Amino acid sequence: MKLCITISLLFFYTKLYSSLRDRIRSITSISSLPTYQFENKLNTITDIQEINLYILSLMHAYNKYLANMKEEKILDLVSNAKDYIDAHLCDTDLTADSVAESMDYNATYLNRIFKSQYEMSMKEYINISRVELAKKLLVETDLSTLEISAQLGLENSNYFYTFFKKHTGSTPNQYRIDHKST
Repeated sequence: MKLCITISLLFFYTKLYSSLRDRIRSITSISSLPTYQFENKLNTITDIQEINLYILSLMHAYNKYLANMKEEKILDLVSNAKDYIDAHLCDTDLTADSVAESMDYNATYLNRIFKSQYEMSMKEYINISRVELAKKLLVETDLSTLEISAQLGLENSNYFYTFFKKHTGSTPNQYRIDHKST
């Protein structure tokens, strides 16, 4: 009976190890024994805890690797969303939904991870970016507020006036007067 349990444990640990090893084989940052060396180790071991600790250490390393990969994927996704917004800032139909649609992601999900990285929603980022561009255009050019409004993708100049005042505390014309050097 003891021999049967021992063989069953050896088989179980070998299968567990082989499965884990198959998953981590391509990950160079995690070192593991070839399966035959692991089987030799199993045959010579007297304390099952040693094997458990070895397998647990591999599992922890693999989980850490997966967590890092997930974090990198999230950072890439959010960076791509930000780049898309920056490239399409002047589009009249730029919204958080249009960004998500262009990237084939659910808008709620993309907005949630965007907010977790930048501490603002995509809508807030779009608005702040548009205000910053408007401020730059007001100070560095002689474009009218109507022309700036159109360049920002805001077709209604009255909305631009309200939008700008809400975010800066001053009207576009007053901002230009206060910040443009003569």
